[in-house]
Amino acid sequence: MVTGLDKVERMAEQHEFAGLVSIFYALAYLGFAAPYLLAALAGGASYAFWLVIAALATVATIPLMMLGGRPVALALDPAPEGDHHGPAVRER
Repeated sequence: MVTGLDKVERMAEQHEFAGLVSIFYALAYLGFAAPYLLAALAGGASYAFWLVIAALATVATIPLMMLGGRPVALALDPAPEGDHHGPAVRER
C-alpha cells in the first residue's frame, strides 16, 4: 500500500491529490474483499478454478492500465530553471 500511495503522490497534481488518495484507498479496501468473494464463489467449483479466473481478469486489465491515465517519468536531472513546483515528475 505504501508503494501505491507513493505513486499517487508522485503523479497527482496538488489540487487532485486528496481525491486520488481516496480513490486509491477505496480500491485497495475493495481488493481486500477478493478472498471472501472467491470463498463465496467456490461453492460450485474449486479454489484453483476461481484463482485462475482472477488471474486472467488481472492480466486482461494490464492493457487498460497501460493505455489509461497520463504516463509519467521521474526526471533524473534537476528541474528546469524557473520550475520549482514539487517533485521532479514530468509528463511524457
